[in-house]
Amino acid sequence: RFRVARPVLAMALVLTLLGLWDERSQAFRRIENEPLLPGLVAAIAQRPGEVLWLDGRAETWLALGRPSWITNLQGASIVFSRPLAMLWSDRIDRLIALGLATEAQRRPFAAPVPPRADDLPAGAVATLCAAPDGPAWIVVPLREGQAPPDGARVFPLTDPSVRPMATVEGMGWQRVTAYGLLACRA
Repeated sequence: RFRVARPVLAMALVLTLLGLWDERSQAFRRIENEPLLPGLVAAIAQRPGEVLWLDGRAETWLALGRPSWITNLQGASIVFSRPLAMLWSDRIDRLIALGLATEAQRRPFAAPVPPRADDLPAGAVATLCAAPDGPAWIVVPLREGQAPPDGARVFPLTDPSVRPMATVEGMGWQRVTAYGLLACRA
């Protein structure tokens, strides 16, 4: 009986290990496996620099393989050094002051706040891009029917990207149908 049981148990163990091998969260797997538009990736690859992905999480690193100008992951001073956490704090303050972010990006686990307006405030992008440490690129997720920012190249998605978002009214869905790309520094 052991001769039959050993191969069966070995096969079950191998199949279990293969099933458990990938420890990434579902969200990270979706970001990495979601096909970004080759045109967007190629446009960003034209020159180096950090990318600000508005309302983004880890897309800049996972999907583009580029450094992120800011994400809420960088604000964890337990994980990152104090100088990096302070740099993050300064950057998020600037984004909030410019209307390009909300307190939800500073404190993602606090009570929901109204989302960032779809239309970027006049002059906000120019002010951010003019800063000595401004990002090289800004990616703006565009919702259905949303007009792209002035000067943005638009990359429509064949399949909309949908993800849950906490809203003041409860849970909602963010449905992105295209990406707008703004170049900052030449």
